[in-house]
Amino acid sequence: MKYRMGLTNRQVAALVVTVPLSAFFLYLLFKKQEEDDDYFPENGNKSVASGQQTIVEIKVPSRCAAAIIGRDGSNIKKIQADTGAKVNFQDRENKSEESTGYRVVKIRGKVENVMLAERLVRKCIESAPVINTVEIIIPKHYIGRIIGKSGTNIRSLCEISQAKIKIERGGNNRDPKLCKISGTDEQIAFAKSLLDEEIRKEDEIDRRNEIASQDRKPRGSKLNSPAEEINYKLDQPVKQPKSITSQEQKSRLMPLPDHSDYFAVFISAVEHPGHFWMQILGSPSKALNLDILMQSMTEYFSRPVDGESDKVSCIRIGDIVAAPFQHDDNWYRAKVVGFLDEGLVDVYYVDYGDNGSVHREQLKELRSDFLGLPHQATECCLAGVEPLNEFWSEAAIDKFEELTYCAQWKPLMAKVLSYKSTENGTLPSLELVDTNKEEDILIASKLRESGLAIKETTQVSDEHTLFPSINETAKMIQENAE
Repeated sequence: MKYRMGLTNRQVAALVVTVPLSAFFLYLLFKKQEEDDDYFPENGNKSVASGQQTIVEIKVPSRCAAAIIGRDGSNIKKIQADTGAKVNFQDRENKSEESTGYRVVKIRGKVENVMLAERLVRKCIESAPVINTVEIIIPKHYIGRIIGKSGTNIRSLCEISQAKIKIERGGNNRDPKLCKISGTDEQIAFAKSLLDEEIRKEDEIDRRNEIASQDRKPRGSKLNSPAEEINYKLDQPVKQPKSITSQEQKSRLMPLPDHSDYFAVFISAVEHPGHFWMQILGSPSKALNLDILMQSMTEYFSRPVDGESDKVSCIRIGDIVAAPFQHDDNWYRAKVVGFLDEGLVDVYYVDYGDNGSVHREQLKELRSDFLGLPHQATECCLAGVEPLNEFWSEAAIDKFEELTYCAQWKPLMAKVLSYKSTENGTLPSLELVDTNKEEDILIASKLRESGLAIKETTQVSDEHTLFPSINETAKMIQENAE
């Protein structure tokens, strides 16, 4: 027996038969693949049948994907449950598909199930709302309110309107911001109305603050205009509680806004930049407005009375009483802090922060309804500065009073950077900014530039920089409630 290339005659014969058969089967396989690849209707869909199982792929406009999926996948799950077919979107392997504006839905199952699921998917596509995007410009003054603390407000606006609201980040913090609103025409209109309402509310706060600033006279002058709205009954014979605990005293202080928020304030009294008092604007309800309270108290305690029904029978340190102010004819809430010679009492005016001496016979017992408003004066210190020497100079104090419009009732913007331990206790350390002029002025920087203070040597806070944009939160929310 002869060998050919190491093969027997039988092996050679087997090769002669096998090679053409293999080539034939390969031909059939490629032919089948070409037929499958050629089955693309004009809409780009693809259908592959295998036995009783069918796979259909549908190109879906990206804007319709949400309608097919539904909230938390509820709609696509319902399609699968109703038809018995498997329906899912193909994972994006790269971002090039995003630029085409389409996503691919793959439907698997029996022929009749797939056909039914395909009809439902196409129905979703046909009924999907048209999504538009509009752009509006929002002045920087309103950005902080619209975004809200940690983005809570803008997320709420998106949820209520069902539109997507996105405010641009970056750029100059003093410039207006571009706001993009995406959704149906109805959703966009609703979202714009909600934004208009937020702007209206901010304007209303500004208006009330401006009125309060205009109506208030500098400390020490008279309030000549009568109160437009008096919410306190002048003939109500209600007596002050005889004792107020320290916890009750603490609860009567104005709560400070959160670390990350700017808020409007009046500077009501100054000892020096390291110890002053502020009043927070816009906090009290109209019924308990400080100006209304002061005028109501003045009217009540200035009236002629029979007997001595309002006089304080027993005066103790810590009592809250009604007391006049030596530089005007008005009445104020005051705390007894000490006793002086000749029947004088040292009092601290809890709504302004300054002190005065009043004869004990002049003190009146407060009605309980006059105690409802939290004490308006909050002790603070200025962040970012220290005195040139051990103590603050008179020139520095005068300059600080000038920069802060002390007792002139002109609003500043404030932000709590930290809390600092001082000789007056633990005080909120504030950044103060004057926004009344064309250019915003950082009070601490002005003091240092005037040569009346030096930069604070202790670190105030690791997470805050001095002078971020006013009326914006410390950080723009990353995706603006996407």
